[in-house]
Amino acid sequence: AWLMISAAKQPVILAGVELLRFGLTDLLQQLIDASGFLYTTTSLGKTVLDEGGPKFLGTYADEASLPGVIDTVLGADCVLCLGTFITDDYLTFIEKQYPHMVLATAEGVRAGYFKYPDVVMKAFMQALLKKFKTGKGYPIKAIAPPPPAYPEPWKSNSDPKFDKQPEVITYNRFFQHSMAFLADKGYLDQIVMPLGVSSAMYVATNAYGMRQGSFMASAAWQCVGFETGAASGAQLGSRKRAWAVAGDGGVMMVCQAISTMAKYKINGVIFVMSNQVYAIEQVYVDMSAFQTGKFDTFDILPHWDYLALAQAYGAEGFRVQTVSELKAALPQIWKVKGRPALVEVVIPALDLPGQMKRLGSE
Repeated sequence: AWLMISAAKQPVILAGVELLRFGLTDLLQQLIDASGFLYTTTSLGKTVLDEGGPKFLGTYADEASLPGVIDTVLGADCVLCLGTFITDDYLTFIEKQYPHMVLATAEGVRAGYFKYPDVVMKAFMQALLKKFKTGKGYPIKAIAPPPPAYPEPWKSNSDPKFDKQPEVITYNRFFQHSMAFLADKGYLDQIVMPLGVSSAMYVATNAYGMRQGSFMASAAWQCVGFETGAASGAQLGSRKRAWAVAGDGGVMMVCQAISTMAKYKINGVIFVMSNQVYAIEQVYVDMSAFQTGKFDTFDILPHWDYLALAQAYGAEGFRVQTVSELKAALPQIWKVKGRPALVEVVIPALDLPGQMKRLGSE
């Protein structure tokens, strides 16, 4: 493993969720400092550290990632994967970089094609740290490119079908304005963002500047509806406000969890991206439906009355249909106390975010 790492001219670290689970995030930061390597995270491991600084590239979510992140990861001659689950979310990465990976997880270590199942991840990381501190040429002087300036990356990834309709909310416009609201008000320190598997989750991986442990996605497990069920525990466990973004299909699976939030006076927020289709599934079945409107029958969802549902469960209900309504509602949503907020965000069924278009085209 050290021969691969020390010979690399363009190395990068890919950090995963196990570093959070096993309390190895401080050790990760020491490795970054001692090596000077640029680093990124998987979707599941997003916010393993505070996002930012000269070494952070952004989150790597395969083809859903920012172009600069993709270029750096796929152009690396050694990828040091620490605590990462490499799933079929990363097909392009696996095809390109498998022999150039040094992978350390709870199941052992792999260097290229050679496996060492008895090596403990923490001990491996500690040994690497000693090598970097005593080896010549470290830390290297690599600097990550700056993140794209607002309103990017959202503007260029928003479905161009709606470019001439600036008031239409798309997936990317939702995150463009909601993330700007959180950042401008200084609320990023106060939220935790649970996301189940939906188009919204892959769009959200493009967010930059989030705090350690604040992004909780079911990225590897493909668990639809995770965010609504997880919101209570996320808020109680972190002592930060749950700011969950769900697809309407996911909410339909576990909406009763909103009642639990109301019972315990948890003022978490559930945003429902309401388009009446299983958009993420349709992407992988037949992406042309986003042009023709001919969705497969099993991907068409009923239209629920979310304001009535909020009332039934004891939540504060909101419904926004335009960008102006969204921007006006966000401060009011933040003021809700003592009970959850359920927010229907009306988006077109035909909205195909750029992140999902690239993933579906792999």
